[in-house]
Amino acid sequence: MGLANQNSKEISKAINLTFPSESHDIFKNEKVVKELAMPFENFMAENFYEDESINDTHINEVLSKIYLCMINKENVLKAD
Repeated sequence: MGLANQNSKEISKAINLTFPSESHDIFKNEKVVKELAMPFENFMAENFYEDESINDTHINEVLSKIYLCMINKENVLKAD
């Protein structure tokens, strides 16, 4: 659990550096909402809404991994 905990801290740190307050919310960018967020939300709803084994933790982990890839921090995801 040590590596997972460290990764979680690194992910939180990267997100907090990019979005230090609510005024930096990515969803205030209309292009991001239209081209990334809404298609992803639709995909998740269409494919996983009925699957009771998928919960918010799973979705948060996926979004965190996508975010790290977008900011070129994939190395945080790699195990030692």
